[in-house]
Amino acid sequence: MATYIIARHCSACNTYFNAIGSKPDDCDKCGKPTKFETVVKGSEQDPTMKVDTVVIAYKENIRLSRSLGVSETQIDEARKAHPGTEWVKRGHSYLPVIRNRPHKLKIMKEARMEEYQ
Repeated sequence: MATYIIARHCSACNTYFNAIGSKPDDCDKCGKPTKFETVVKGSEQDPTMKVDTVVIAYKENIRLSRSLGVSETQIDEARKAHPGTEWVKRGHSYLPVIRNRPHKLKIMKEARMEEYQ
């Protein structure tokens, strides 16, 4: 059994949009009037299937990691173990600059650490 949703459809440019409100707005592309239509959820006409999403795991989220930090005496070894990683001195420790989630997981793997789940 199919599930149906309501979408706005512009017959002039044959484009489907999310149905927001109680009255169909003008087309976002050509400006002509649209009308509500029932479409199968997940079909080519389903406007929710075309929404651009951002994968937050790959978004830049720059921070320092205390758990992956090393002491002053270990910084040379850490730079060899984690090439390309930027290190910031805080007190008597050096903390790696983490750019995003994949970068964090890469450094953790190089340090033979696992993420707690």
